[in-house]
Amino acid sequence: MSGKLIPASGVAVIDEGHHALCLHIEDIVRHWKLGSEDGVMETLVQAFRTAAMRHFEEEIQLLTEAGAATDRHCRAHRDLIDEIDTQLTETRHHSGRNRWFALVDTLERILYEHEIEEDSRYYGLLSAPSAP
Repeated sequence: MSGKLIPASGVAVIDEGHHALCLHIEDIVRHWKLGSEDGVMETLVQAFRTAAMRHFEEEIQLLTEAGAATDRHCRAHRDLIDEIDTQLTETRHHSGRNRWFALVDTLERILYEHEIEEDSRYYGLLSAPSAP
């Protein structure tokens, strides 16, 4: 992901999910650089979206089990998925290779910002030892 590092949460399922999302983005970037056809690019972005939704569900389940208020975080997840959908729709309505670059740039930015600004708030709660 352009050299951006997402800090580890200390919770395996969260860290694995973040890593998987980064791998999806790397795959999208690789295909963009190779000049893959629009159908391939859209399939890859949809796979990223599906993986993000799955990861978000796991994350909310863990936060709920830890007793965290999740309304704000769920809203942040919905906003992120909405932004992916908006960018994908806009990409469909434009032509040229650079439209995919703009989408990839957006995917990287929103994932990185979400993990740094939103998820990191919960790392202490999720990695705290449970009471006996």
